Amino acid sequence: MPQKYDLVVIGAGMGGVNAANRAARLGARVAVVERGKVGGT
Repeated sequence: MPQKYDLVVIGAGMGGVNAANRAARLGARVAVVERGKVGGT
């Protein structure tokens, strides 16, 4: 069964993680897509 998200953030750098966190706090179902390590450079 497919998952449904309100927001998909591409990239888990500082900005992506911050955006995902803020959206989740406001009640959105959020997915973060990152090919490397979370946290950026």
